[in-house]
Amino acid sequence: MIRNHPRELAILAKCLLTLAVVFTVACACMYYVPEHPQTAQPASGDIYPKQLHGTTIYWNKTEVIVYRTLSILAVSFYIASFFIAWRLGLMSRPK
Repeated sequence: MIRNHPRELAILAKCLLTLAVVFTVACACMYYVPEHPQTAQPASGDIYPKQLHGTTIYWNKTEVIVYRTLSILAVSFYIASFFIAWRLGLMSRPK
């Protein structure tokens, strides 16, 4: 399969790498957004503590799930894109 479709796999690897970078940036933006409360607020669901440079911020369950999902997808896409690039020989030095 790899020898029959190297161009398509290279495009797939680039797309996966692009998505991984986008998901990583989204995770960083979620983590550092200044609107997170610094005290637990059970009424709004912000009860899950996170440490942020010595300050505790609180997230709700949806934010935790989205953050973990984006993190897992980003890592998976990084690994998949580098594996495809390695198998295609795109990561080797030219001789």
